[in-house]
Amino acid sequence: MISVVSLGSKFSGGGIVLREIVAAIEARSIQIETIEPTRAVSIFLQRLLQVIWIFFWPLRIINTPAQTVLVAHSLFLLSPFIFLLRKRNLFFLFQGEEYKALQSPMMAHAAHWLLKGGFKYFQCIPTNRYLLDVAQRMGGQTPPIKISLGPKREFFFHQEAHIDRKYVIVFAREGYNKGLVDALEVAQRIRQELTVKFVAPDESIAAKIRAQGFNCLVSVDPTHVCRQLREATALFLPSHYEGLSLPMLEALAVGTPVVTYSKGFPQYYSNLNNHVRFIEGRDAAIASASLIEVSKSQFYSAACNAFLDRTCFSFEGYCDEVANLLINSVGAR
Repeated sequence: MISVVSLGSKFSGGGIVLREIVAAIEARSIQIETIEPTRAVSIFLQRLLQVIWIFFWPLRIINTPAQTVLVAHSLFLLSPFIFLLRKRNLFFLFQGEEYKALQSPMMAHAAHWLLKGGFKYFQCIPTNRYLLDVAQRMGGQTPPIKISLGPKREFFFHQEAHIDRKYVIVFAREGYNKGLVDALEVAQRIRQELTVKFVAPDESIAAKIRAQGFNCLVSVDPTHVCRQLREATALFLPSHYEGLSLPMLEALAVGTPVVTYSKGFPQYYSNLNNHVRFIEGRDAAIASASLIEVSKSQFYSAACNAFLDRTCFSFEGYCDEVANLLINSVGAR
């Protein structure tokens, strides 16, 4: 039996990946259960339950027959009770957002010590080469995963570009790390030359953006997002740090270049892919000039070519590899 431990985030990257992994395991008729905190009536209470869950989740697992356990967040490694599960096969998905959150001056040393302690019991499954390097520097055990987590297959389908495409797209998310205020500053700078189209996951965020005079669509549907990316001249990624950055990979898959402030994987990948421009120092003037330059070069009627290798980045391929890894671990101890 396999147990999957989740924070219960419906739209997070980790939540979406987990659902795909669970579906791949269920398709092979392997017994699997997903365990997550109880739903609360308010965001505050939900966050409180998640914090409690991070520390006490092993007490829930100890009474299950699961031989293999996958946790969806490396914060689960901070639990003082993980030693109770040392005789089981323990894995965690390393997606990197939480790694940045723990690097503040007050938390860095404690977090490093605690995560290294967790590595004694868990095998780390990173989502890309950047996080693989991070995990190995911290002494993590990393099982062989050949494919990095990437876009879903529909993003790689060939379609004709639109000759009149003239907008920059921004995925709007709340939270300091997401950089929405910085995105609005850049949007104000370029609005005389380019249209900026925001895409938000809910109406509350969209209302704030529309109040600033910008167009904002509300959608999390992959087909809709794919079309919006394909018809854009560029994606602007304003977040402070991203360990995974699916929006960047999705843009590259449909042939749309990326301008970004994001350290972590986007900065790392900008050195490997010349269609990603990393802006040092979060300089709005340079970012604005780069978006205008990139967008002018994108006014063409030829077919869009993918800027991403599908054999190296795949949502379905990665999740299938992880599912096989977990299935093969059952009964290994």
